[in-house]
Amino acid sequence: MKTVNPLEQLIKDNWESIKSCKTPMDQIILSINMVYQNELKNCKPDEKVKITITEENGNAYWIAKEGGIFCGVEIIKEIFKKIDLKISSKFNISDGDKFVKDQKLLEIYGPSKSLLASERISLNIAMHLSGISTYTKNLTDKLEGTNIKLADTRKTTPGLR
Repeated sequence: MKTVNPLEQLIKDNWESIKSCKTPMDQIILSINMVYQNELKNCKPDEKVKITITEENGNAYWIAKEGGIFCGVEIIKEIFKKIDLKISSKFNISDGDKFVKDQKLLEIYGPSKSLLASERISLNIAMHLSGISTYTKNLTDKLEGTNIKLADTRKTTPGLR
C-alpha cells in the first residue's frame, strides 16, 4: 500500500484555494502558509528533549548528508520571510547546482526562536525539491546519447510545480 505524503495530501485537500491564486509565487506562498499552520497545529513537544529558547540571535547552517542537485532557493527565502523578517540567509548554492556530501549549502542568522521555527518546514521542502531535481538529473544522464526524450518524471507536488 502506497504511503501518502502529508505535504501532498494537505495541498490536494486545499487545491481549489491554491488554484485560484493569480501567480505561481502566490500559489507557493499560500501553500507554505498552509503547511506552516498545519505544522504548528500538529506540533507535539518531545518529552525527551528539553530546550531553552531565548530571544537572542543565533546562527545555523545546512550541511549536505549526501550529494545531489539543489532546488528551492526562492521558496526557502519565502519561508524565512513568513516566519520572521529578521532572518537573514546566505545561500552558498543556486538552484540547479550540483552539491556533494558535507558541503555547506546555507547559512542563516536571526532570532533563535525563529530559526528553530523555520528549520523543519524549510528543510523538508528543500529536501523534497532537491530530491526531484536529483532524480530528474539522474534520469537525463541515463538517457544521454539516446533518442529518448524525458517528458515528465511525474514526481511533482500539486501547488509546488
